[in-house]
Amino acid sequence: MPRFVRPSFVELSVDGRKSTISAGPNRRTGSMRAEFTVRQDAEFRPALSVELIAYGDGTMVRLVVTDGFTGAIILDRGFRQ
Repeated sequence: MPRFVRPSFVELSVDGRKSTISAGPNRRTGSMRAEFTVRQDAEFRPALSVELIAYGDGTMVRLVVTDGFTGAIILDRGFRQ
């Protein structure tokens, strides 16, 4: 759990790492994006992107999950802060 008030926060667990990776924007209006890639037919391709976009006034965060293969939006949801 983050110690500071942030609009969003991510914690990653990766096989083979001893510790988790944690991060979040420094500002109340900060945003972040994560890209997940997979190997397919000996090439790396985008599989999924996750964006957390903070509104400029700090009142809302928008979560957008996009399919990397088709570009289709899988989830688009807002969260009041």
